[in-house]
Amino acid sequence: MIRRARLADCPCSFGWRSLAGSTARILFAAILLILGGALPAHAALVCSTSTPLSGSFSGVVNDYWIGSGSPSTGANSISLGSRRAGGASNNINAGDLVLIIQMQDADINSANSSAYGSGGASGSGSTAINRTGLYEYVVATSSVGAGGGTLTFTPSLSNSYRTRAYTAGSNGQSSWQAIRIPSYFNATASNVTAPAWNGTTGAVVALDVVATLTLSGATAIDVAGLGFRGGAGRVQPALSRPGRGAAAGVPGLSQRKPARAASHG
Repeated sequence: MIRRARLADCPCSFGWRSLAGSTARILFAAILLILGGALPAHAALVCSTSTPLSGSFSGVVNDYWIGSGSPSTGANSISLGSRRAGGASNNINAGDLVLIIQMQDADINSANSSAYGSGGASGSGSTAINRTGLYEYVVATSSVGAGGGTLTFTPSLSNSYRTRAYTAGSNGQSSWQAIRIPSYFNATASNVTAPAWNGTTGAVVALDVVATLTLSGATAIDVAGLGFRGGAGRVQPALSRPGRGAAAGVPGLSQRKPARAASHG
């Protein structure tokens, strides 16, 4: 789990955890498989203009939109796909704080050997992480609903973001997402989490707290394991062998050709 924050003199500055009398902005992100190292980050000091809430909250508090296209530095609008189901079910409205984050952008060695990933002997990692992990905060100046659309905002982007498909022998998939951040004055977090990463959205909890954020217990905010999406599995049914028989409806199979049913990737 990554915790990124800074203290500053802005009325909506960052804090590592609960800071009485100070604003805390906290980003909890599950590490994705492709990162393999330190997470680069950028976050401008911007403030939500929405009326902050107060009270206790739990479960999923953010909403997630698929990023579309490749917006450039200096842009004041982005195109968003549909909102992911399983979030807090809130639309983005003018004045809301929004996190834009590049989730995937690594180049990899795709050789079917121990050189996979970094090109070394570990079978993991990447040759370059590129924009992976870059993020920033913006304030919405338009609304976007569950169906997606164009989001306008201020200030203009400090980073560029990229969408691209996986290319064998060249690069991994590149994707980014936009996340609506709830704003609170005083708040208590209990069992707050995020939807698991599904290849396009999820795996991040982001909060904006004006005064005091109280973390209730060791799992007050927990995204452990939600950034990893495992590969496909294989199921080996019973084999038809002399004297052993086979499972009902399952033909005899060779040990060299296991069934590919019930993959979970």
